Amino acid sequence: MKTLAKLLVCIFLIVISGIVFFSTGFIHRRLNDRVKYLEETCTETADGEVYTKPRSGTMFFKNNVVGASFILDGKTYHAGGIDDSKHDPGDIVTVHFNPDRPDECYAGIRPGMYNLKVIMLIYGVSILIIVCSIVMIIRYTGKLKEESEVSR
Repeated sequence: MKTLAKLLVCIFLIVISGIVFFSTGFIHRRLNDRVKYLEETCTETADGEVYTKPRSGTMFFKNNVVGASFILDGKTYHAGGIDDSKHDPGDIVTVHFNPDRPDECYAGIRPGMYNLKVIMLIYGVSILIIVCSIVMIIRYTGKLKEESEVSR
């Protein structure tokens, strides 16, 4: 009976991993839509200065927030997408912005590359869950067969 319960847990884990994959696809689609939108609308460029500021919550993220600020028509705007390993505070980078709404902007690299790390992490965790679930099912299915043969 214990093995049957363990097999049910394995099946439950596969169902959960399927939900995680579905969610991953949905998140990926939403991020991809946002990236395409930024690439299509951010047609103007300006020079921005790289800055860093400490994160407000440092429990999980110990690094600083890195961005670029640029001035347009007397207003200061802040753009994300800066790779902190390639730029130091004070460096000048190219900022792409939407001429109709300058607060829609990104700096440095393409916005798709900025989100790539997050997407790869999500896919990696999903694949790990599915592999672990399959290994558990294979392992416990063999034990279930052994127990059914012993009980005969």
